[in-house]
Amino acid sequence: MIAASLLAHDEREKWTHAFGDHLAERLRWLAGYVNEHRRQPAQLKPYADSLITLIRQASPYPSLAQPVVNLILALHPLPERWGYWTAWEEVLQTGADIAASHAWQQQQAELLAYRAQLLWSCYRCEKAVTVGRRALSVAEAAGAVRPLGIAGGALVNSSGVLGQVAAAEELLADLLLKTAVLRPTAIEADYDAAMLALENSQALLLRQQGRQNEAIAATQRMVQRVAGKTHISPYQLGDIYVEQSTMLWAGGHYQTAVHALQTAIALFEQVEDTAAAVFARGNLGLVYWSMARYDLAEQGMQQCAAYCEQVNARWRLVNEIGNLAVVYLGQGKLRRALHYAHRHLDLAQRTGHTREVSRAKLNRGAILVYLGEYETARQELEESLARVTGEGRQELIASVQLDLSLCYAGLGQHEAAYDMAQQAYTRAMEMSFPGLSIIALRTLALHGPPEGCIQHLQQALSLARQHGRLSDEAGCLFSLARLATDKKEQARCWQQATQLLQKMGATAWLDGRSPDNPPFLALML
Repeated sequence: MIAASLLAHDEREKWTHAFGDHLAERLRWLAGYVNEHRRQPAQLKPYADSLITLIRQASPYPSLAQPVVNLILALHPLPERWGYWTAWEEVLQTGADIAASHAWQQQQAELLAYRAQLLWSCYRCEKAVTVGRRALSVAEAAGAVRPLGIAGGALVNSSGVLGQVAAAEELLADLLLKTAVLRPTAIEADYDAAMLALENSQALLLRQQGRQNEAIAATQRMVQRVAGKTHISPYQLGDIYVEQSTMLWAGGHYQTAVHALQTAIALFEQVEDTAAAVFARGNLGLVYWSMARYDLAEQGMQQCAAYCEQVNARWRLVNEIGNLAVVYLGQGKLRRALHYAHRHLDLAQRTGHTREVSRAKLNRGAILVYLGEYETARQELEESLARVTGEGRQELIASVQLDLSLCYAGLGQHEAAYDMAQQAYTRAMEMSFPGLSIIALRTLALHGPPEGCIQHLQQALSLARQHGRLSDEAGCLFSLARLATDKKEQARCWQQATQLLQKMGATAWLDGRSPDNPPFLALML
């Protein structure tokens, strides 16, 4: 019995060593293979499950620590781009733990930074803050510029979303200084990666503060930074164009935003990044929504929502459901819009997506206004106004103020309605957000003597035509028809507006309406 037991133990040790040697060889070979084929990720994608399984098998072996970490770093960010968000987050944490146990600060900082960035991209902001702070601490100790910028960017973005705007601004300024200090000794690719992350954060903060032109300029600097550089991957370049398109959209440059997104989609398809391409099409749908091209908007958003359900990307699905709610509002399909707003809120609450919960309640309140359920809408919108004010989200503050103005008017509180509209207009004039200025003018045109109202509407109409906002153009024409004292002028405005609704696929707004009782089309950013 003793001899047999010893023999079994010896055999187990030999098998363990042999298995470890086999894993080590596979890890080393795979790291080289991945690095060799990074520019052809389609050749690697079929092996994603096997690669993640191998890393999990090898990670408990101390002797395999270095090849495991090397393979993780070689693979990143490919599994994330392939839709392995949860599994890859776990792998990144495993790699960071291994690096920490061997005091490999550079690798630990990188892996933590990538995890923080992944968490931010999935809108898990509270967790991104926790991981980002840890990554930043290790990166500073190691003097590592790439993880400093990437972790810092995730931390700034998440803090801003959580309403800590002043702290985010202060942190960003500090990170830009620290990055500048590290620049002389940094590899160009690492410095560029850091600066792209921080410039993106800068653009997001500027947009949150309503400084649209500066936000657009920040993303333009990102495009200029990567021009002609061979170390910039199609993934990185595509992401830059997506971010640029968001700022262009917010600034009312819709056709340019469409072009930026189409460029991004082409780059993502070039490297078979299905998720990024589909998500970009969802973003394209939002631009088309602002242009009142509702058929194209719905098509892109529905495609994105279906993909999200297929791959269980609930963090993105909640966003698309919310966007579809406002598409149906734009079409005048109010009950369908309300159904999607309820679905949006339910999904946001179940996923713990705080920002989307806020947006869902805001949208639901706005839809209730157009359904004439003013008292219920008032409670929802007043709570929303307090919430977005606390978050410092300038464009949303003005948007909710305008919805509340309509609500107060519906309740007969005309003085409060005018005051709220005036506050929103003043805020809009401080921002470079044409869409907001247009809907503020449309709301102000509901108050005061006809001459002033017509002047507001003509100004809004000119802006709407300048920026290609068909819904606002039609809305201005309907309001001008309501104010017209000449029947021919009234008929002209009514005809032009109804033709626009037919073009937009939004004729539901005409139900029960006439030139003497035209609809008030929804106010939408």
